[in-house]
Amino acid sequence: MEIERKKLVRLKIQEKYTNDILSPYSYEEIENISDSKFTDYKQTIGLKISESNFFPILFLILSILFLSKLLYDKKEVINDNHLISFFYLINFFLLIHSLYSIFLKKKKTFLEVKENSFVINEKREIKWTDVLVTGKLIGGGKFTTYYLILGLSTLEILRIDMNGTKISINDFIKIIHLNQKKCKSSFLL
Repeated sequence: MEIERKKLVRLKIQEKYTNDILSPYSYEEIENISDSKFTDYKQTIGLKISESNFFPILFLILSILFLSKLLYDKKEVINDNHLISFFYLINFFLLIHSLYSIFLKKKKTFLEVKENSFVINEKREIKWTDVLVTGKLIGGGKFTTYYLILGLSTLEILRIDMNGTKISINDFIKIIHLNQKKCKSSFLL
């Protein structure tokens, strides 16, 4: 029964994310991970991984660089061009927002690992035994985007955005595989 569901999930994924020439996505099913920092399921229990601060830090650095130019162009900016002054004002608010995001904003938990399940984005709890297929989806374009694809026993396909997280796709998949092995071995006992 599980093998049939797995085949159905694989077919749904292939239909949705085909690897033809015109598709902007490249999908790869992953059944075994060898390059992960996790080697035992005990390392993962109770693990909480928050969202990354990469983008707020990037905006902070760019804002500081842009505003530092104001020190050299102070007279010209204030006296001559209202549009440029407006951009400096917007940049100042972007700087304040970045500082708020880095230091004051409550960090969201991206992944929380529990004994029999995991929680994504503090919203969706998924049991280890419900995951039938794990894969990696890479979106092309100007910027490469990475997604984790999970095929569930309910025949649902989950696409999880891995950009801006503090965990790699391979580590996430390894966590799933380790805990699935643990659940299957405890089920057999």
